[in-house]
Amino acid sequence: MKNIQKEYRDTDAAVDTITRSYKHVANTSLNEETPAMMLNDSGIITECNWACARLLGYPQTQVIRQHISKFLPQIQETVLFKDRHLNPHLRFLSRIGHNFQAVRCNGAFFASQIFFVELGNTCESFIRVIIRPTELETAYS
Repeated sequence: MKNIQKEYRDTDAAVDTITRSYKHVANTSLNEETPAMMLNDSGIITECNWACARLLGYPQTQVIRQHISKFLPQIQETVLFKDRHLNPHLRFLSRIGHNFQAVRCNGAFFASQIFFVELGNTCESFIRVIIRPTELETAYS
């Protein structure tokens, strides 16, 4: 039992370390004010915070279990993972601040910088997607 508890504590410490480095790389915090979601390696949204759901115009429950391409149609044909790691092209686009067209529930498009950050371990990987609208008036109206 003590070994199992130690393993969980070690795992929590590792997650904290990954999260801290992730926040540094993404240049943002993961609070409820920053629109963010988590994807599995198939591109399915597994988590979505309140700010992201509000930005997209959906309740959180309707965003989860959807494919990311529903909200970012430009990446519909993009392979998210190559050799168990985030596609280097997506990583590059997010680092240079490339504008993507995101779509809200009412069909309105808005320009956003999208940050893709790989999280996970050797067995399972996830992508944290942070959406930073560049057209705030369009995005939140």
